[in-house]
Amino acid sequence: MDIVRDHVLAGRSFSSIAELDAAFAAWVPIRRATVHRTHGELIGQRAARDHAALAPLPASAYLVAERHLRRVGKDCLVSFEGSLYSVPARRVRAGQRVELRVTGSEVTPRQVHPASSRGLRCR
Repeated sequence: MDIVRDHVLAGRSFSSIAELDAAFAAWVPIRRATVHRTHGELIGQRAARDHAALAPLPASAYLVAERHLRRVGKDCLVSFEGSLYSVPARRVRAGQRVELRVTGSEVTPRQVHPASSRGLRCR
């Protein structure tokens, strides 16, 4: 952003987005013909090589979720942010730790941690 601000925007005013776009489009070939001071390559050649190395975007959206470890209570419930959530009694024991995956709309028990498998069956 600093480069664009200093080389395209500094000391200029634009009356429309089209005028700003034209100024930016005129500057891009100049910038791409410049040798980068860090890696010593032409910026345009490096950009083309980097672009060719990019993988396609995945078909499904990336799931953004937090992960939290919680201890299972005697009643097969785990507490998270003041609420209780049930976990499958057949797969866990009281005192075990389970991983909760938390998104904007869901809290899902995802994984039982075997290192904490000691404990009593849930009631």
